Amino acid sequence: NEESSVDEVPTPVWHMASDPDDSFERIFLTPEQKPKYKHFRDLGKGGPVNKGKGIKHFFNPICRHYRFDESRLPTVSVVITTQNEPDNWISITVESILARTPPNLLVDVIVVDDNGIPG
Repeated sequence: NEESSVDEVPTPVWHMASDPDDSFERIFLTPEQKPKYKHFRDLGKGGPVNKGKGIKHFFNPICRHYRFDESRLPTVSVVITTQNEPDNWISITVESILARTPPNLLVDVIVVDDNGIPG
């Protein structure tokens, strides 16, 4: 019925939850995959980032209350451009994207090198 579809309110892709989510601790790696990620960094409290404080305090605390319906989110391809990055920075970036993005949403990770000066 066309009339009923006009009156329906769309369900939002996100909602606010009362309990905070520790998304900085969440990774999408199996126990077998994790050892293969040589440059993976723990971004949570107790990890090597920011002297063990993690990165949570850089974000508004309200962000930890957002929840997303992944089945309604679009897929994504990530393009990373590089120019004279220090050793391992691209590896750290790619491994972080692969580990922290839900696999059903990630289509490609593309690294574009501009042929900058090696080093």
